[in-house]
Amino acid sequence: MFYEQPYEYIRRHVRPKRADNKRAVYRERWWIHAEARPKCASPSPSATGFIATTTVSKHRVFVWLPPETLPDHQLIVFARDDDWFFGVLHSRFHQIWALCLGTQLREKESGFRYNANDVFRDVPFPWPPATPLGKLTRAQDDQRTAIAQAAAR
Repeated sequence: MFYEQPYEYIRRHVRPKRADNKRAVYRERWWIHAEARPKCASPSPSATGFIATTTVSKHRVFVWLPPETLPDHQLIVFARDDDWFFGVLHSRFHQIWALCLGTQLREKESGFRYNANDVFRDVPFPWPPATPLGKLTRAQDDQRTAIAQAAAR
């Protein structure tokens, strides 16, 4: 066996602590670090995936990732699956907004940090203004459709 010493260590040190755990899964599968949390695996319940960008990049690019992708701390993830949202993120306005509110690394060539708290939280998205009954006007719907079609291309 290749892992006899590590296994013996966790058997002596981890198993006794897990034996008294309130959670049955921790008691019964004491050698496993933690239980699976499939709802945390993907940020989007959608079958099509989600949108992501790197935390630091010289050029701000957003991409579609498949739902089975498990993002880590180096990605900013948007649990959306619509082309309109994707198009707004790629808009020139949002690019400038992100450059102005994000932080720059040592020199420009190293890139910029997209900080969701500073950049995304307050971005003035072109949300349609509230209308009676919450419906979009024809012009608003046309604008959203145009943005979505351009982003899809």
